[in-house]
Amino acid sequence: MDLSPSGASFRLVHREGPLGEVHLRVPGRHNVHNALAAALAALALGASPEAISRGLSRFPGVGRRFERVGEVGGAWVVDDYAHHPTEVQATLEAALLSGRRVRVFFQPHRLLRTQELWEAFAQALKEAHEVVVLPVYTAGERGRESPEALSDRIAKRLEDLGRPARRMDKEEALAYARATARPEDLLLFMGAGDVTLLARRLVHEG
Repeated sequence: MDLSPSGASFRLVHREGPLGEVHLRVPGRHNVHNALAAALAALALGASPEAISRGLSRFPGVGRRFERVGEVGGAWVVDDYAHHPTEVQATLEAALLSGRRVRVFFQPHRLLRTQELWEAFAQALKEAHEVVVLPVYTAGERGRESPEALSDRIAKRLEDLGRPARRMDKEEALAYARATARPEDLLLFMGAGDVTLLARRLVHEG
């Protein structure tokens, strides 16, 4: 298996032997696993190996899954829906394949989930070069802690783990990203809430 910033290549093998080469256009080890599951399902339904390899190689990805929405200051701006620690870690691993400085703008989703998983989020984010934690997107929930306090807790834990991190509100984060974007950066906007709008505003407002 060969992982690259733009995708992955691997040989598809089943119990009968090799079925062909696949060249995915979406990055990350997790997308290889997804492709293998899809290939097994297609085989079970009677698809030919050639059709499976061709279909996987043509798959362009879906919106909000490592979606490159544009550039600002030469930096790549990527939007991703990841909002669970496992998803966050997988998306971050894919981003790091780019060889760029990965700067994450993370919006935790829902108060109760974040109260339970804040430590897991910090651990999932710790390999990023920098993390900006936005206030929790509450989706109407109420909890014993404020959205800002929970996000502060994640940012402080990341600092304890030796990673540059801070909590900002959305407008502060947008201004910060715009002012500090560099050609070597990958700005990864991540979460299931309205963080996607920040990524698009950054690109379209310049």
